[in-house]
Amino acid sequence: MTRLAILDDVLPAQIAVHRDALAPVEVVWMGTDPTRLASEGPRLGLTVLALSFDLLGGEEHAARRARELGAATGAELVILLYHFARREVIREAARTGTRPVKAPISLDVLRTHMTSVIVKGLLSGDDARQDPDTPSVAVAADLAPRRFTREQLGRLREIESRVECECPNHLSELLLSLGAFEDYAAACESRSTDDARVHALLHRNTAAARRIVEDALIELLRHEGIVL
Repeated sequence: MTRLAILDDVLPAQIAVHRDALAPVEVVWMGTDPTRLASEGPRLGLTVLALSFDLLGGEEHAARRARELGAATGAELVILLYHFARREVIREAARTGTRPVKAPISLDVLRTHMTSVIVKGLLSGDDARQDPDTPSVAVAADLAPRRFTREQLGRLREIESRVECECPNHLSELLLSLGAFEDYAAACESRSTDDARVHALLHRNTAAARRIVEDALIELLRHEGIVL
C-alpha cells in the first residue's frame, strides 16, 4: 500500500471534496506543522511526502527541510509543492532527490507523480492476495485491455514535454516494459498448480499496475495537450 503524508493547507480541502481521487493511495497524515510530521511520521510507514514549500520556511530552508523530513520518515518519494521560487532553488531540490512540482495541483496530477511508487507497491504483492477462486490468466487479461498501442508508446518516447520534465517519455517506457512482462507472465511455463497460480498472480498484478500507469498517462497527455 502506498501511504501518503500531506504537509499543506490546500490539498486536504481538495481531498475532502474528492475522497477517492488518490486511490489506491492511502492518506495517513495531513497537517501544517513540519515538526509534528517529523515526530509522528516515522511510525506511519510512509511511502510519499507531499510538502508545501511555504510551510518549510521558503527559499532559504525548504529544500533542506524537505530532505530532512524524507530521511526522518523513510519516505521513498518527497514531492515539494511550490508556487514561486528561484530556478537555482528548484534545481538544487531536484538534484538532491526531492521532486519539485508547481502548485496549485489537482489530485489527479498528484497521483500521476506517485505512479512509480504505486506500481512498485502493486508489483510487490502487498496490495493483492491470491483468492482461491482467482480467474485464469486469460480472464484477467480481458479485464484490463490495453489502452495504448506499441506504436503510440514508441512515438511518445520521442515527444518533448512543454515543461522541464520527461514524464511522458518515462511513462511510455514504463508501459512498454509492463506490457512485455505481462505477456511474459502469461506465456511462462508452469510445471505445477502452484506455478500456474503464481504466474496468474504476476500477470494479474502487472495488468493492474499497467492500468494505473495508463490512467496516469491519459491525465498527463490531457494536461500537456499531447495528441497521439
